[in-house]
Amino acid sequence: MKIQRVKIVTFSSLFILLCLQVVWSVYTYKEQHAKLEKVSYTTFLSAIFKEVIERIDAIFPAGVEVEAGAVRDDGTGDYVYFQDTLIKRNVPISLTRLDSFYRAGLSAEDIHARTVINRINPRTGEVLESTDSTFRGSWGSITTYPQYLRRDSTEAVVAVVVSPVQDVLRRVWLLYLSSIVLIGFAAWGLYYQVKIIFDQNRLSELRETFSRTMVHDMKTPISSIITGIRMLRGGQFDSLPEKKQEVFDLVERENQHLLSLVNKVLTIAKMESGKLVLNRKQIALKPMVDELMEKYPLRSKKTVTFSVDVPDDAVVYADPSHLTECLSNLVENAEKYSGQTVHIAIAYAHDEAQASIRVSDNGVGIPQSEQARIFEKFERASRANKRSTTGTGATGFGLGLNYVQLMMKEHGGSVTVSSEPGRGSTFTLTFPVPSET
Repeated sequence: MKIQRVKIVTFSSLFILLCLQVVWSVYTYKEQHAKLEKVSYTTFLSAIFKEVIERIDAIFPAGVEVEAGAVRDDGTGDYVYFQDTLIKRNVPISLTRLDSFYRAGLSAEDIHARTVINRINPRTGEVLESTDSTFRGSWGSITTYPQYLRRDSTEAVVAVVVSPVQDVLRRVWLLYLSSIVLIGFAAWGLYYQVKIIFDQNRLSELRETFSRTMVHDMKTPISSIITGIRMLRGGQFDSLPEKKQEVFDLVERENQHLLSLVNKVLTIAKMESGKLVLNRKQIALKPMVDELMEKYPLRSKKTVTFSVDVPDDAVVYADPSHLTECLSNLVENAEKYSGQTVHIAIAYAHDEAQASIRVSDNGVGIPQSEQARIFEKFERASRANKRSTTGTGATGFGLGLNYVQLMMKEHGGSVTVSSEPGRGSTFTLTFPVPSET
């Protein structure tokens, strides 16, 4: 699947999930709000009844029968006749007491929003009396149906539950939280799947590039080996011992180069699987550096010079063969990523806690944005074409610096780089000093 298509599908899926979440949240809120309206209305009728009984007890002696009105179609009591009678007897409704009964009833239903009781003229909508004369309405408020106080429908009371958003959310917060968690997990799963696809695509590209580079880089030494063997077998240089020795040296160098590449791949595989066993010991660094100084000027077609600041008694606690390979990788990179005149500086430093080897060059340098990536496997192979534009012509598997980094981790140390484009690079290998020394 193409990357662009994956991105479109991913963002479309996330957008659809978000839309579904919004629609479900709105629907759930409206449903709970409707239930709250019903509870508010029935509680208001109950509060009216209690307020009426309280006024009855105040003016009628015990045992007196009073006609209380009719029963509505929905089964609730219609006290309009009774209310009208009480008003005519100068016992008007008390909005304060009604509000008190109403709030107590709502609290019993776990509704704690502010309430306002209004006495209104239903015909004109005029507010005749209110428990809060400053209230002018609010979004999401619940207003009950009017309950008439006069038989001529000129007076009624209504209750307003002011913006009961918190009460609604209190009833649905667990559902909202659960849905958000589910959507979050779904989004995370989708992101993770897309990440896997991207990683697989990048790995596929890296493998393809690595395969092409491997074939290209191995073809040259193999061709050189075959050509050299043919020349030696044909006896072309039997009368020229010096030339014959050069061909032998060429075949040996190319074989060593191929063997080094194979060993590097196998060693990285062992390190990644945790099966590598190191043979660490105190190593005299100066002879190892001297050997590198002798070997690389002969191998390279460029002019290679060294400056060495390594004392004769310099030691490093490491695996000899792998330390040699790490230094060879750094020197080889310095030679590859430099111009025709290469200068490599190798320095040693130590203290009680660690020993460090610094390898510097006068090469093309590495931009800051790429320095963290150069230690990734196949990195040089995947960017060989781009870096070749510098004029160095450097190609390779992209395993060298990855090998160095993994090996330094195996030793309990580290490798760092300091570089600027056009000003060369400095790689520093840091090894811990064993406590016994």
